[in-house]
Amino acid sequence: MEKLSKKLKKVVDLHFENYYNESIKDGNLLKGRTNSIIYSNIYGLNTMITASLCRSFESSLGSLFDKLLYESSIFFNGNAFTKINVNCKESFKVDLGFERDKEINIFENKLHGELDNKKSEVEKIKLVERCEILQKLYPEKKINLFLGVVGNKNGGGASNWDKGRVGDWFSDDEIKVEEDLYSYISGDENFFLWFVDEILPYIGIKYCELEQMVYTIYNKN
Repeated sequence: MEKLSKKLKKVVDLHFENYYNESIKDGNLLKGRTNSIIYSNIYGLNTMITASLCRSFESSLGSLFDKLLYESSIFFNGNAFTKINVNCKESFKVDLGFERDKEINIFENKLHGELDNKKSEVEKIKLVERCEILQKLYPEKKINLFLGVVGNKNGGGASNWDKGRVGDWFSDDEIKVEEDLYSYISGDENFFLWFVDEILPYIGIKYCELEQMVYTIYNKN
């Protein structure tokens, strides 16, 4: 797994580099806060940095995990895709797709899977449409659709996940929560624990480095 570890850590490194260039470098992280008499007098600079950075970076986490799962699929399955090409002019996107054992699997991945009834309906309809397109393109293959939940806020894996209104649109077999998601994509029941021990702490280290960098930048000004 050393090869996979190096690959996924490179994905993490690039994500942080791009995030810094797009969200920090331009100096807009604290826009609307440092000049506010409310924020600046109540919270102080470092508290504003911590809160703003956390909120801003969290919005990029979905993209990061999509990239990590994509590369993991390539490692375990030998393939992955995020675009379905119908013809030279028409294509459709998915968060992750891969083929294994003559079956094509497509995923709509959510960081915690918190969807209201309307959003659940939209995501299910979108996935069904993608499945129908793939079935026409590959009539000899079985097409599977899934809602992937990257992390469970309640902890405890799939058995402790509150699916709420998601269950009105997705069957239990169509929902892969936390460990089930990683295990299904990899085909390896040990992959989830390896990922938690090997990759998540590395993301934490990179975040701490970013946070210290941002503190330094703003405390100089």
